[in-house]
Order: sequence, then structure tokens, then C-alpha cells
Amino acid sequence: MIRKLRQEDLSQVAAIEKATQGLPWMDKIFYDCFQAGYPSWVQEEGDKIISFVIVSFHGDECHLLNLGVHPHYQRQGFGTQMLEYVMHSAKQLGAMMIYLEVRESNERAIALYQKMHFAHIGTREDYYPAYEGRENGLIYARDLDSQDVPKGLDSTNANSG
Repeated sequence: MIRKLRQEDLSQVAAIEKATQGLPWMDKIFYDCFQAGYPSWVQEEGDKIISFVIVSFHGDECHLLNLGVHPHYQRQGFGTQMLEYVMHSAKQLGAMMIYLEVRESNERAIALYQKMHFAHIGTREDYYPAYEGRENGLIYARDLDSQDVPKGLDSTNANSG
């Protein structure tokens, strides 16, 4: 079941983040996103949260800020289900495009976004902190009215950042 994030879910969401990311968001970032009213959802099985997503809206654009799936539930389609839910919800809320950044090294997430017809539109050089130095962030986008890649966007666009 997918439902809206509640304040009492924040500790489970932060735990998923810590279990899946080498350099996770601090707990305070989750709290700040919740307090700011960013649209956020969790997917649960019984009383256990197995995935979460946090987005923000700017005009007719949706920005996927964070998506995580508990390690025991990865590679079972839960990330796809959550992303489909977010795209449907964003479209219902008037978004035309959805954007995200992903670590260049996050091959599983990149494969998911490509499977879901997101297009790589740019690179933010040294965007993410890494254990040694910085890591590039890849920018992906998808037109929510299309089953294909965003109109006018492809991987030949100039880097942004």
C-alpha cells in the first residue's frame, strides 16, 4: 500500500536511507522536508515501511528529491511501483515534467530511470560529496505526457550546473 508520509514514519524512512546510501541524508533533512510540506509517500507491507519518495513542485515541474527502497525489498519492483505512483500523482497535480539527479555511480537507480523512459539531459560536475572528493550528478527528465523520452531533450544537451 502506498500512502502519504506521516511524521511518525520519519525514523523508518531515515533508517532506509542509512541502509542504502553511503553518504545518506541527515535525519534533519527528512524532518525539514516534512515540515516544509513537500509531497512525500511511503509504501508499506504490514506496519513496515519498505520504500519512500519525496518530491517538490516548481510551477509545472516535479523534482524527485529522494527515493529509497529497503535493502531486503530491492530488485522486486517496489522502486518501479513508487516511481509510477509519483509520476501519476505529479501529472494529476499539474506537472508536465519530472526531473531528478542521481549519483553517477548509482547504476541500479540509473537502470530504473532509463527503464521508465527518463532521458539523461545533463551532468552536474562534482555535485555530490563522496568518500574521496566529489562525484558527478546525472540529471534526468521525463515528459509526463509521453511514454517516451522528453520532447526536445536528449543526452547531447550541454552540461548544466
